[in-house]
Amino acid sequence: PLVDFICFHRAFVQCRFKSCREHLRRFVGRRQESGSYSLEVSPHVERLSEDMVWYLLDGFPRARMMLLSALDEAGFSPHYSLLFSAFRLIQQTGLDVDFRVPSAELLQLLISKKMFSEAREWAKRSGVAGDTVVFEEVTGMIVEFRQGAWWNVLAERLQLWHKCYDAFMRQSNPPTGSANFFLDITSKLEPDLYAREQLVLLAIARELLLMHPSAQDAGSQGQAPREEQLEKLKLSLLLILTGTSLDLTADLDLSPLDLSYKTITSLVHRIPESVNALPFNQGSEGGKSSFGGATSQAKEGQNGSSSVLAVQQRGPRSELLPFLETAISSLINRDELTLADQLAKGFNFESSDQKLAWTLASVAGGNHREAMHILRSGSHPPPLEPSEAALAAAEQSDAVPLLKELGSHCSERIALYCRRCMVFYSVSRNIGMDYQEVEKVEPTKLLSLLLSPQPYAADIELCRNLITGCPKPLDAAVLAEVLASSFVDSMLNQG
Repeated sequence: PLVDFICFHRAFVQCRFKSCREHLRRFVGRRQESGSYSLEVSPHVERLSEDMVWYLLDGFPRARMMLLSALDEAGFSPHYSLLFSAFRLIQQTGLDVDFRVPSAELLQLLISKKMFSEAREWAKRSGVAGDTVVFEEVTGMIVEFRQGAWWNVLAERLQLWHKCYDAFMRQSNPPTGSANFFLDITSKLEPDLYAREQLVLLAIARELLLMHPSAQDAGSQGQAPREEQLEKLKLSLLLILTGTSLDLTADLDLSPLDLSYKTITSLVHRIPESVNALPFNQGSEGGKSSFGGATSQAKEGQNGSSSVLAVQQRGPRSELLPFLETAISSLINRDELTLADQLAKGFNFESSDQKLAWTLASVAGGNHREAMHILRSGSHPPPLEPSEAALAAAEQSDAVPLLKELGSHCSERIALYCRRCMVFYSVSRNIGMDYQEVEKVEPTKLLSLLLSPQPYAADIELCRNLITGCPKPLDAAVLAEVLASSFVDSMLNQG
């Protein structure tokens, strides 16, 4: 095969490039043929051809492009094919760098010149890890946007975060590192963000974490596992949704709780524009963000590490208290005591509304002793001590006096729940159904049971209280159908 290589060399030196390509293809083909020459000679032939190619590259700089193209076309070596790609890329981009520069160094140079598309292609071609490309691209987008006039327009900023998310999704970046990037952005920009942006950014981080394989749930030492991160994100999203807008809570789908990115983007406009981001991270101990480390740590997440939502060891900051009170009371009014309890515990917040709501539920459910234990628990003294008469009546299965005493101390925030608790207890006694079962039955079904068999003999005041005490307004058409059916049935039964 050396004859073909010598012919190739002579043709190249004489600038007969078409002929040199043919000889080079023939040489590579014969070199790969089994038994065409002795195995002892083969390594010497390959070494000689490699040395000669390097000599030609150094000695004929003006013909490098032609030589590298011929080497790539003939399949001379993967190394020279990569050199050809680097040489062509450098020429196309106008970079001032030698084509033999290490692949990783060329990648960083492309990133520094903001040639992100070329950097991704080069990373794919050279086999260099290119996960940092999208981080740098998105960071550049954010920095550039903050320097422009559109940064002061909330709607445009929301579009920016959506574009950043789309960029990560297009590149199929490791989800954990991408999630940590958004957590870090949320932490660093928190003083400048609005609640709408904070909601979107945390929803993006949660969506990305949900894509992470469960086999890698356990974090390294000093880092929370994935499930703990997801729980913290769930509570943060829930607090923003329910603590900033009373109207929004009434329309949320809470059973099951849907906090997907798609759902959040459909609800974000319901958050008042003027509400600033909730202070989850400001003033945290040692200046460390509770949503994760620096951007570099976010990038490290692609290798398995992850930033965490730090567990708060003390009670919530005073700035969070109004949001917590609003959120917890809103959930209580939706009969979501378990979610309200999770929110209070997640932020180490002792809510008097929550304690009273659980007490009322226990009393109405026939567990007044457990209710008194709940009422007297906690670090704060109970808001009231029920009278002996009310407790004695509860012992005789009459919880009305105790419910009235407790209800008189309800705050305006949970007045709806307190009234509904009393109504449901009265309904349960009226129709002979357990209180816990009454809570699960549709209000229209309860209304139908109250009106049967004789609507004229029913407790109309109780029916009215049932209708007005529901967390969501009843459908007028369904309500009219229930009333009409009850009266028609009673007339038919009377003959």
